[in-house]
Amino acid sequence: MSNFAIGSDRSTNLNPDLFAVLAILAVLIPVYWTTLRPGQDWGGDFSQYIAHARNIALGRPYAETSYQVTLPDAAVHMPANYPPVFPLLLAPVYRAFGLDYLPMKMLVQALLMAACLCLYALARLRGLKPLPSAAAVAAFALAGLVLSVKDFIVSDTTYLFFASLCLALVVLVERRGWDRTRPMLAVTLVLPPMLLAYGSRSVGLSLALAVFVSEAVRHRRPRPFGVVALLGFAAGVVLLTLTFYDSRAYGNQFRLHLPAYWSNLKFYLHTPAYLWAGSPAPLRYSLAAATAVVVFGQWLRRLAADCSIVEIYAPCALLPVLVYSSAPNARYLLPVLMLYFIYFFEGIEFLAAKWPASLRVLPAAAGVVLAIGCITNLRGMERGPFPQGPEQPTFTDLRRYLSAHLDSHDLLVSWNPRVLALYTGLRSAWYPETADNAVLDAYFRRTGASYLLLYSGNPEDLAFLAPQVAREPQRFVPVFHNSDFVLYRIP
Repeated sequence: MSNFAIGSDRSTNLNPDLFAVLAILAVLIPVYWTTLRPGQDWGGDFSQYIAHARNIALGRPYAETSYQVTLPDAAVHMPANYPPVFPLLLAPVYRAFGLDYLPMKMLVQALLMAACLCLYALARLRGLKPLPSAAAVAAFALAGLVLSVKDFIVSDTTYLFFASLCLALVVLVERRGWDRTRPMLAVTLVLPPMLLAYGSRSVGLSLALAVFVSEAVRHRRPRPFGVVALLGFAAGVVLLTLTFYDSRAYGNQFRLHLPAYWSNLKFYLHTPAYLWAGSPAPLRYSLAAATAVVVFGQWLRRLAADCSIVEIYAPCALLPVLVYSSAPNARYLLPVLMLYFIYFFEGIEFLAAKWPASLRVLPAAAGVVLAIGCITNLRGMERGPFPQGPEQPTFTDLRRYLSAHLDSHDLLVSWNPRVLALYTGLRSAWYPETADNAVLDAYFRRTGASYLLLYSGNPEDLAFLAPQVAREPQRFVPVFHNSDFVLYRIP
């Protein structure tokens, strides 16, 4: 490993790392700000994070929301509780600005840029020079998948920050030998971001698993650093479980289901192409195929010849994504893809060093090609307000009616109970997606549902609820409607 230490270049008065960091920020801040999309879509995750943050800001119990889990499937797809670190960071923003998406998105993007700076430090600690390190960070920060996530109020960027910080600190600790000579200091540096990563997303368990595997495989014996770090992590998980958040609730999302594993594998083999999601398909898949060969080859080379915690973390973070039995999603692979371009530029530099001097323009050529990919991502990314979401005027009209005519005793059944709970404070629940009238009737009676909301923009509502209402019009009394929503009272 390189003897590099982040700091000034001894041969000049310039600090190449400071220059690279400032250059990264000079690119990302205006790009992220000028492409920020107002509003949110209908995804319910953001509303639950905000509901938790509001509870923290107002001194209420963390998990106390009006969203009701009334179905086993709701517990899988719409959990009632989410990890607390992102809501804790969001709470001061809510306290200062209320339900205002703009400052919340600025926090999300600030965490993403902080993650990028940690990735730069990680690349430098692994031996990459400043320019390819900055290029790797820029390629990731301007990847199509990342550009699509930066405008959502979710915990992905929080996890990326703490996970990349943890990996950089572990590499620093090992490079300085503190894991051997000063194990307690090493644990003090590594354990907080490891726990904060877990408290951001449950996939943070992969960091602890990577430490365990690293100690078992690379060092082959228990060491004070590994033992104390893992015991400290376990104690932190227990404390978190007893106070804010129990990750065991996600256990029902990891059921033994071999067809789901095969489907996940096929889906995630295509996921590197999402790094160029804004680019035309020929360029997108060409770049994914060419870079993936270099990335996988470099990971294998480092695993065999110069293995660090990073090489072990990558499969540890990939494993839970592959065995996740619910639907796959490209953003679930971000904890692994954040390392993608670091491996790519390491592989390019390794190949360039092996080739004749006349062909050592390969790193520059790779940088140019990736720059073209970033530009096409920016040109192709979605812009402007979300066409559908809680800020559309028809939903505002609906909220006014709900606030005026419903009370806390009513149970409102809809396709998006978490968003309705956040905006109205009403007891809200999801419905079983079935065309069987008897099942729907039994559900309404069991839950004591008072009102049913049908949204014309939701295919499931049109497939399941609309036929039920049409078949039994005497059971559903329309009390409000506009071009998007119809609210029915259930006598």
